[in-house]
Amino acid sequence: MHESYEFYCLADRTFYETPANRGAQHPDFALSGRAVPDGWRHVPGETWMHYAPDGLKLPAQGWKIHVSARLTDVERTLEAVWEYCVPRGIAFKFLRNEPVLVMVNSKAAPRGSSGKLVTIYPTDEAQLELVLKELDGILQGVEGPYILSDLRYGEGPLFIRRYTTAAAKSSCRTAGPVLRSTSEPAG
Repeated sequence: MHESYEFYCLADRTFYETPANRGAQHPDFALSGRAVPDGWRHVPGETWMHYAPDGLKLPAQGWKIHVSARLTDVERTLEAVWEYCVPRGIAFKFLRNEPVLVMVNSKAAPRGSSGKLVTIYPTDEAQLELVLKELDGILQGVEGPYILSDLRYGEGPLFIRRYTTAAAKSSCRTAGPVLRSTSEPAG
């Protein structure tokens, strides 16, 4: 369940609905209809279309790469990410359609998710470095909004951010919310 009021206003001007049930007036990005290769799985969500090789185990914490793009560059960007990630067995997800992309980039959207079109999950720092270097060249000329929560890589649409999964460490306090934490390389 999504917590944003605006999220449920995407599909219909009169009734609340999720983007997954938005009907023919807001089709998913064309790439969503592509058949996944053997050994891959596609899990459609309300906001994101998730793709990953079967059996992939991502680390509990690591790096993720965000890709931003203008509406005019979306299809080109998604195609480039697919053609790069699938043959290399790299998990990724992308926003499912144009109304979702417009919503997460609106001025009323939470700043933490604003600007993101694609998220790529490298399995380690060596893969992170390689993906950034190679995709930076492939996505030359693509422009997108700045992602406030991330660090820009080069001059293009790539951003990096450290992440921690829900299964990672957390700290309990006597009052207030549970705090997630990351570990140092030694643990």
